[in-house]
Amino acid sequence: MSTIKINRALRLSVVGRFPGSASAMLDRIPTPVIQALTSPRLAQMLDAMWDACQEAKGIAAHEACASGVVWDARRRTLREIAA
Repeated sequence: MSTIKINRALRLSVVGRFPGSASAMLDRIPTPVIQALTSPRLAQMLDAMWDACQEAKGIAAHEACASGVVWDARRRTLREIAA
C-alpha cells in the first residue's frame, strides 16, 4: 500500500488532524479499496466516515438522554439521570 497516498489523503482530510481516529478508519477500509482510490478520493471517504461517526455519536447521546441515562466514559458505565 502506498504510504505517500495515505499521507497525502490524511493531509487533505479533516480527520487527518486526529491521528487515532484516522488510523482506526483506515484500518477498516479494505486494501483493494484504498489502492483503487486517489488521495483526494480517499480523503473524501475518510471525511465522510468521520462525519457519519460524529452524527452517530450525537444520535447515541440523544437516545441515551431520551431514555434517562448518560454514558460515563471515565467509569465506562451508563448512569441514570436523576429527575
